[in-house]
Amino acid sequence: MIETQPAPELGHDHRWSTVEARRERLEQLQVIEVHLQTAAALETRAERTANATFATVLRERAGHHRRTAARVFENLALRGQVVSRPRRRPLY
Repeated sequence: MIETQPAPELGHDHRWSTVEARRERLEQLQVIEVHLQTAAALETRAERTANATFATVLRERAGHHRRTAARVFENLALRGQVVSRPRRRPLY
């Protein structure tokens, strides 16, 4: 197994410097990205529909995806795998 040395000033936990751990972290970040993209798509669709009830359902689903992304991110943060918070709303 290949390991890297973390920068001492960052205070990284050495167990997260393995290739496997970096791959797991990347997969979790990809899950976050999918949820945020889905939320953005649902919000866009909600803005375009003329049906108020359907728009409400779409916005609720978008909120669910944003909350799921936030939970995954918080899990990474609790394990010391990320250092900044995600944007509230994606730029796309």
